[in-house]
Amino acid sequence: MRQKRPQERIPLSKALDLVLESIAGDNSEVEDLFDIDDPIEDVDYYPSQQEPSRSEEESSGDEDPTL
Repeated sequence: MRQKRPQERIPLSKALDLVLESIAGDNSEVEDLFDIDDPIEDVDYYPSQQEPSRSEEESSGDEDPTL
């Protein structure tokens, strides 16, 4: 019967480094999203309020929505 070789244990930090190195690869085509949390430039900007559509205003709620 073949004996199993004891598994070598490595520190978690080294394992994490190995994983990160293996996925690092070429990131040249990845968009830089670090600036996604930039504050809004125009502090006076307010999005327009959406008005309800005419069909919602005219609907009495009695009609069958599946028709």
